[in-house]
Amino acid sequence: MLLAAEQTGLASQLTLLLPLVLIAGMLFLMFRSRKKQMAQQAAMITSMTPGTRVLLGSGFYGTVRSIGGGRAEVEIAPGVVTTVVTHAILRAETEAERSGAQQPGDDIIGRDDRDGRDEPPASPVDER
Repeated sequence: MLLAAEQTGLASQLTLLLPLVLIAGMLFLMFRSRKKQMAQQAAMITSMTPGTRVLLGSGFYGTVRSIGGGRAEVEIAPGVVTTVVTHAILRAETEAERSGAQQPGDDIIGRDDRDGRDEPPASPVDER
C-alpha cells in the first residue's frame, strides 16, 4: 500500500511539472525567433544606402535619402521628405523587385492581359 502512495505522489508531481516545461519551451522558442528577426532587421538597416526603396510601417513606400543615428530621411513623394526612426522601415526593396521579375500574386486568376480588365473566372456550373 505504501508503494502505491509513492507512485501517485510522483505522478502528481509530474503532471504539475509537465505544463511548466511546456510553457518554458514555448517562451524559449518565442524569444529565439524574435532575436532572429531583430538580427535580420539590423542587418537590413546597416546594408541600406541612399537610393534604396523601402516600405515603412505606416504603409508608405519611399526612397531613402540619408540614414544614420537611428533615423532615416525618406522621400515618400517628389519633394516630400520625412524623417523616420529606422525601426519604422519594414523592408527594403529586393533586387528581384527592382528588376521587374515576377512576384507571387502577379498571376491573378481571371486576369485578361489583352485589354487589361479583370474578369471573374467562368463558373464551373452550366447555366441552363
